[in-house]
Amino acid sequence: MNLVGSLQKASDFLDRHEVPSPRLDAELLLCHITSLSRMDLYLNYDRPLLETETDRYRDLLVRRAKRVPLQLLTGTAYFRGLELKVEPGVFIPRPETEVLVERALEAADILGDLGPLRVLDLGTGCGPIALSFAGERPEARVVATDVDPRSLETARENVLALGLEDRVRLVKSDLFKEIGDPDSYHLVVSNPPYVAAEEYSRLPPEVAEHEPKGALWGGEDGLDVIREIIRDAPGFLEEGGFLLLEVGETQAESVVGLMESTQLLESPMAFGDLAGKKRVVRARRQSG
Repeated sequence: MNLVGSLQKASDFLDRHEVPSPRLDAELLLCHITSLSRMDLYLNYDRPLLETETDRYRDLLVRRAKRVPLQLLTGTAYFRGLELKVEPGVFIPRPETEVLVERALEAADILGDLGPLRVLDLGTGCGPIALSFAGERPEARVVATDVDPRSLETARENVLALGLEDRVRLVKSDLFKEIGDPDSYHLVVSNPPYVAAEEYSRLPPEVAEHEPKGALWGGEDGLDVIREIIRDAPGFLEEGGFLLLEVGETQAESVVGLMESTQLLESPMAFGDLAGKKRVVRARRQSG
């Protein structure tokens, strides 16, 4: 069967199994096994699939129909133009986290020219936040932490693949516990676990069955880890520095309230994503 015929058959198969975006996923999996771009699939529509390609495509489609995330099937996730390695047991970057990075970059602009920009990324996973900062702001020096050794190893591979080892330092730490050097960062940024108990049972299978629970579970109300970060962050921020957090769709108001109750943080505010949902909350370390 040629490329277009295989693609149509694959798309129909994924659609029958109620996979979101069946056509796009079918295209991306076919690109993965043929090393062709999406445009090339159609420019070479008559090219037959080799038997080995057909077998591999069939296997990936069956796994996708069982709701294995597309990124785990290809081993790759894309984030702000970066191609990042991902693997089972490591949290897959989400597009909404790009909003967090965008707001953090804006906060860096507010700070102005301070020399090397010191950034702390808590819970880095495979490294999307840290690597975005290091790649887009050559003056940035980022410390990226995670408590999970597998995540740190994957992040290290991404750091090396992008040639950013001189700008990103990885540290095994449960939030701030092993950081040292308090009161020294211009920005503290985190996409922490924030899924509440009642939300957990409603997660799609791609998330519930394949993402590490430790990267998702935020306690009964989803705010356990966020409370801990807000409590400890002022001690690791320069005066005037910023704390930025990604939060759940319904949590922004509560997180703003938590920041307001912390004497060393001021001017908390929430920012919307492209759909207008408040997904990023920012506050500033008091000066003086």
